Amino acid sequence: MTTILFDDMCEFISEYLSIDKHDLKESTRIGEDLLIVGDDAEEFLDAFSKKFNVDFSELEFNNYFPSEASSAMHCYLSKHGSKSKNKIRVLQMLDKIEEKVWGFFSGKTSFNTLTLEQMHETIKQQKWKSSI
Repeated sequence: MTTILFDDMCEFISEYLSIDKHDLKESTRIGEDLLIVGDDAEEFLDAFSKKFNVDFSELEFNNYFPSEASSAMHCYLSKHGSKSKNKIRVLQMLDKIEEKVWGFFSGKTSFNTLTLEQMHETIKQQKWKSSI
């Protein structure tokens, strides 16, 4: 078992995504909060795997992330991509309509959540386990 600190993992993620590491916490969700989906999610997991020597071979990718350029991805991003509290009501309504339209064409509209806490636990185990 390895002893990589949560802060070390956040440092890697903040550098990889060019975001402030202080915005990252255990409850931060890879897809919903960081908006990493599709090919970007595959590339992120690959870089994460190499950096921390983690085996993600048992992770069922399509259960956690929509495929690149799919209607499911557009639906997902419409749902999670614009959470600004300052957004005027009309734009919020348009976002909901967009989410529904993409959802109509998508076979799958919900995905499992992958948090930084789960990612850190994976580092400790050095292998993804669905029970994490």
